[in-house]
This record gives sequence, structure tokens and C-alpha cells, in this order.
Amino acid sequence: MYVIGLTGAIAVGKSTVASLLAAKGAAIIDGDQVVHALYAYNRALVARIVARFGPAMLTPDGSLDRAALGRTVFADPAALADLESLVFPHVLAEQEQLLARAQREGRSVAVLDAVKLVESGAGCLVNELWIVTAPAAAQRRRLQDRGLDAAASAARLAAQQPWESKAGRFLQEPPPRPVVLLDNGGTLDELAGQVERLWRDQWSMSSG
Repeated sequence: MYVIGLTGAIAVGKSTVASLLAAKGAAIIDGDQVVHALYAYNRALVARIVARFGPAMLTPDGSLDRAALGRTVFADPAALADLESLVFPHVLAEQEQLLARAQREGRSVAVLDAVKLVESGAGCLVNELWIVTAPAAAQRRRLQDRGLDAAASAARLAAQQPWESKAGRFLQEPPPRPVVLLDNGGTLDELAGQVERLWRDQWSMSSG
């Protein structure tokens, strides 16, 4: 099974690319969904998060308050690094299990979709890295469409690594593997055209 790593900063359109690939038969492993599931079901992880960040991270029913956690960590780079050190090992283990399941199902291509794919160490799981880029103004607009105000949007964007950093780090990891850039600064049709060309030129044989 061939694994595409799909990454990029927040609100660049990774989910759109993933949807286009899913329509072509690729198995999609969504990093956000993996994290949210861990927050919902991994009580030991939640307990460690609360021990680090305090009981204000819990809702009245005892579940993790993701909004409160986000406000805390995206305002403090050191806090974000601490959270990532707690969460990333669990995410990586879950991604490995989901990839194994996709392979058992006979999938030819799987997509590992995650903002911090390279930073989390999951680059070792992929055969090729696709990085989606978009203008900062488009990212801000998409974040605000999701309900974040201007200050919260700016904090989220400031916490992101530039695509050049992701690409450079991935290219330094053995074995040598390609990096592909997708520009989501235009229309949906233009983005779909890029995905179609990549799929036709590089993936049609793998997808069977």
C-alpha cells in the first residue's frame, strides 16, 4: 500500500484535497479525528493533560474542554509544545493501526492527513509528502468562518510552521522521498485539477 502524507498549515484546504482523493478510492486517515477520538476515549491521556494544564480544561461533565485547551496552548508556544509531547505518541500509534487496517482491507493508496504530520514523527509512515499552501488572507477568512475571532485566528496562524520548514525536515529524514506542493490560492476547480494530474500521472497504477 502506498501512503501519501498530506499536510500544510491550518485552513489551507487539506480536507478538500483529502475529499478529492477519497473520491478516487484512497483511504483517508484524518489526524484531527484521531486527536478528537483520543480526547474522548483515552482517559489516561486526558488525566495527564489536566495534570499539566489544570482542571479548567474539563467541562462540567468531566470531558476535555477542547476550546479551553486550544485557547491555552495557542497563546503560549511552550504550552503547545507540552501538549504535543503528551499527544503525539498516542496519535502516531493510532495512525499506525489505522494504516494497518487499510492495508488489510486491500486499499492500494492511503492518505495520512495531519497539520503536524512531519513534526509529530509520522513522516516515517509515508512514501510521499503533499503540502497544501494558501494565502494568509484565505486562511484567516476560513478560520473566521469556523467561528474564531480575529485574535484567535491570528494566534492559530502564528503557531503554524511554514511549509518550507515542513518540507526541509521531511527531506532530511531517510529514505529520500518526494515532496509535492499544491497551491490552493485559486478556485476549487484549479485545486481539483492539480489533484487530478497528480493522481493520473503518479497514482493510477497504485490505485488499481
